[in-house]
Amino acid sequence: NNVLVVAKNDPVRTSVYHSQVYGRTTMVMELQPTLVELVTGTPHHLRFVNVRTRREIRVMGVLHWSWMNHLLYFWPAEYHTVKEINRTFRKGDTMEIKSVAPNKSQPYPLPSNMTLIVARNNTAEYKAHHSRARGHYTLALEIVPTAEIRT
Repeated sequence: NNVLVVAKNDPVRTSVYHSQVYGRTTMVMELQPTLVELVTGTPHHLRFVNVRTRREIRVMGVLHWSWMNHLLYFWPAEYHTVKEINRTFRKGDTMEIKSVAPNKSQPYPLPSNMTLIVARNNTAEYKAHHSRARGHYTLALEIVPTAEIRT
């Protein structure tokens, strides 16, 4: 499952601190709590799609998938504004993460066989990785039952 749920209306704001540190507009979106905190991100270009309305925004990368279990930090395409994104996503909306078709202007397109897996299971532990197995990439988060975790 590659979905995240928006926590409130007007969920997005600009992170002034992160924008200064990274030299580009960094936004933060409030999500419903995730099972784990995932501070990793990705340089891949993505589409955040509202499942209810099918409206979407383009993202140039993610800084943190789930900071403090509920904050998604990301770099939007330059033409997106906070106001526009807040009109796109409302409280309770499910956000699906999709790839962007590769082209020369996208230095880090998400491979078509890559999936972001975000799952909730109270009996699970997690492992975060970016690996290639059986020709399929898994990005950012995979939830697996504790019994299946091998160290």
